[in-house]
This record gives sequence, C-alpha cells and structure tokens, in this order.
Amino acid sequence: MTKVPELFTMDDIEDIKQAIMLAELDTSAEIRVHIETEPNGNCETNAAECFLNYTMNRTKEKNGLLIYLALTNRRFCIHYDEGIRKIIPPDFWVVINQKFLTRISSGNYVEGIIEVIQQTGAQLKKFFPRKPGDINQLADEVTFS
Repeated sequence: MTKVPELFTMDDIEDIKQAIMLAELDTSAEIRVHIETEPNGNCETNAAECFLNYTMNRTKEKNGLLIYLALTNRRFCIHYDEGIRKIIPPDFWVVINQKFLTRISSGNYVEGIIEVIQQTGAQLKKFFPRKPGDINQLADEVTFS
C-alpha cells in the first residue's frame, strides 16, 4: 500500500473501510475507494484504469463500483460496471457528484466519501440486494497511488 496522504488519518481510513463494509452488508455489489495524490490525465480515464487494475469488472453480477478521488486537482468520479450502468438512472449519479464536490471544495473529504458510500450502498441495495450465500468478492479497501 502506498503511503496514506496527509489529509487522512489512519482512523479516517478505518472509518471509510467500515462504511464500505456496512454498505455491502445489504447488497451483493462491491465498493472500493481509490485516492490518487498526484494524478496524471483525465479523472474518468484514471478511474477506469484503476477499476480494471483492481479486477472490479469480475464481479458475478457486474456490479462493482469504484469511488475515485484525485486530491491535487480535487476531481472525483464514480466508475461502475455494466450491471449498475444498465439499472441505476444517470440522474442519481449527478446528485451524488454534486453533493460530494460540495464537500471536497470545503475540505470535508472523509465525510464526503462516507456519504457517497452510504448513498450508493442504499441505491445498490434496491437493485442488487444481498442474497443467501452471497460472499464478499473483493476486499473492502481504500487504496492509494
């Protein structure tokens, strides 16, 4: 794991991981947070590359979701697999993006990330409810580069 950026404490990272775990209790979807301190290029392109690098495209129901944050330029995007893309309406993501951008513009990164996890988890639960026998397919991690 790359060093945790100074904006975050280890407690912050644990709180984010806990939020992921709690959100995934009610859904078969898989959520991950990736924070890049000095990104190169386009936010959406970087998020798509991370999504593939962490094999988030290999979930059984094609319901992986990556919350990507580029710190130095305060960019944020959510990259999700085709199962989610087919079901959840685009206007949901517009609202999520607006709320999170408001949070990070005032420096509330941790609260913003946790809010995004909670809101996306609630939405994913509606369309991808956890079923008996579902397993956690991907680690509930916060990764850095």
